[in-house]
Amino acid sequence: MIKFFIYLVTTLIIAINVFPYHKPLSAWHQEFLYKSACDTPKPYKIGSVDPRFNLPKEEFLQITQQAASTWNSTTDKKMLSYDPNATLTVNLIFDQRQSLNNQISELEGQLGSEKSSLSSEIAEYEKLAQSFKDRLSAFDNQVKFWNDQGGAPKDEYEKLKKEQEELKAQAEKLNELARKLNRATESYNVQVGSLNQTIQTFKKELERRPEEGIYNPKEQRIDIYFNINKTELLHTLLHEFGHSLSLAHINSDDSLMFPFTTQTVTASPEDIAAITKVCEDQHVLTIAKNNALFLLQTYIEHRSN
Repeated sequence: MIKFFIYLVTTLIIAINVFPYHKPLSAWHQEFLYKSACDTPKPYKIGSVDPRFNLPKEEFLQITQQAASTWNSTTDKKMLSYDPNATLTVNLIFDQRQSLNNQISELEGQLGSEKSSLSSEIAEYEKLAQSFKDRLSAFDNQVKFWNDQGGAPKDEYEKLKKEQEELKAQAEKLNELARKLNRATESYNVQVGSLNQTIQTFKKELERRPEEGIYNPKEQRIDIYFNINKTELLHTLLHEFGHSLSLAHINSDDSLMFPFTTQTVTASPEDIAAITKVCEDQHVLTIAKNNALFLLQTYIEHRSN
């Protein structure tokens, strides 16, 4: 089946290039042989939305409609339209990447809270330790003073003895507090190690399948794998909708069709130029050839991943 598909596409491309055509002057030919690939809206519907994303299906639909509206506003043609009976489905798929991302967010939140608490406790410990050092220094000066005098009177001796006992009790409290802080710091460091390990696993998973979303033309579906925030989700939907409209990647980081995730949610001049070209009136054979080439290129990209 795959070989037949490649053979069919290749034959079509060769036939079109071997037998060139010329744009006719007749208005009748213009109307029936020249069409825009965007004349007929591409319908889409919402498929599966995994509840673990904590995103209601109605809200996901609204974001999807916002993405479609953004593309529709770039030309005078309605290129995308919601239809509950459409073939193209848009899905939120929860897999290991989103699970790992949730773990990272949770760990980062816990560590941020613990780091703040630890910082506060360490600052309090250092304040108490400095107070102890100042008090101990004053005590040592008093002892030296009275030793230089040949000894302290009984009442001063009793005061010094009491101060010594209080300093000893304070030192024990500081030592216990230091041990507690050490245990807390060790626990914090263990959690930092756990976070780093999770991030490394996350990176490996992303290296295996780097897309936040995938448009599969063969199965007519758009699968989104991340819901980090609304802006990034909207960007991913815009990007994959662009692929469904036959747009290729654009090497400009402010473009919706840039091959890496960004926070861009408006079409760049390059995006507009690309979609305008796709929507130009073309000979029906050219449209067929371009669609075949796009399907073939997409198939090859999926096979390489």
